[in-house]
Amino acid sequence: MSGAATADLPTVPTPSAAELQRLRHKYVRLGELRAGVGVNSAEDVREPLRELAREFPGSLREIDVLSSGRIQKRALELQGSLEAPEWARVTHAYHLLMRVTLWLKAELGAGASAQRLADSVEAEFGVACAPSWIERVKKPPRGRLNDLVFEALAAQFERSVPDLRRLIFPRGDSGEPRSDGVH
Repeated sequence: MSGAATADLPTVPTPSAAELQRLRHKYVRLGELRAGVGVNSAEDVREPLRELAREFPGSLREIDVLSSGRIQKRALELQGSLEAPEWARVTHAYHLLMRVTLWLKAELGAGASAQRLADSVEAEFGVACAPSWIERVKKPPRGRLNDLVFEALAAQFERSVPDLRRLIFPRGDSGEPRSDGVH
């Protein structure tokens, strides 16, 4: 756990029905953008992709690694869903925690205190963050915010980082995380 106590790591609440529908909309939009490859110009898709990436950091990687079939399957699984499947809970938590972390990195650069930021994160994003974790955002493991986010997710979901990476960014259409070390 790279020296951080589990209690210091943020925990993302279970997604609400509205958040699940936003996640579904993301997959619908990714499907539309994927279908437009070769039809639309790079300029036509650049801004819609940026918008998705702002709300759902990591979605650009998803469009790169998820097949069209997997994107469509994820959208269908969330249609009218009141209870999120595990992949959706983890993906929602990843997007939200990455958005929080990117926001924190910018705020820390402006000189804000970790305690004030912890209070702001809870008020703005609904995620409880310990000031000690926020301090780690300044110098994340290997210099990568993504590693810090996956560390928190591993603690919250009690799964290994490689399993979580495969759950969020699977390759192929089996529907199951790959166990061959590929992610």
